[in-house]
Amino acid sequence: HVLDVTAANLEAHYATTLSVLNELAAGDKRMLTVFNKVDAATPEQISHARRLAPDAIFLSARTGKGLEALQDRCIELIADAFGAIELLVPHARYDIVAKLHSIGHVQLEEQRDDGVYIQGRFPPAQAALFQPFVLAK
Repeated sequence: HVLDVTAANLEAHYATTLSVLNELAAGDKRMLTVFNKVDAATPEQISHARRLAPDAIFLSARTGKGLEALQDRCIELIADAFGAIELLVPHARYDIVAKLHSIGHVQLEEQRDDGVYIQGRFPPAQAALFQPFVLAK
């Protein structure tokens, strides 16, 4: 959720946002708190927001400051949501290898005699696609 770090009633906005997310049954989901308008904030406002949400991202949509940190955090959250698996895809099924590259994150790919060995993270919703190639641990 995104909050204006310069808001006079920041704590109330923060509490209201969390309350609404709970009402929507999203309160137990992973959340990322983002405080915007750091370019207009005082050091006291930033410090207050840090106490409110220590793991938050602080950015300015106007200047772009902090956008890279937001992007990096989003990538981390996506990677954590995907399951890490090992696959061995037959050489004749390079269509599967290409699809895995397009839907997930291939961390390692090796050409082997018996197929293409892949370590990576892929969306659980696509499990049926790669399940036949999962290596047993």
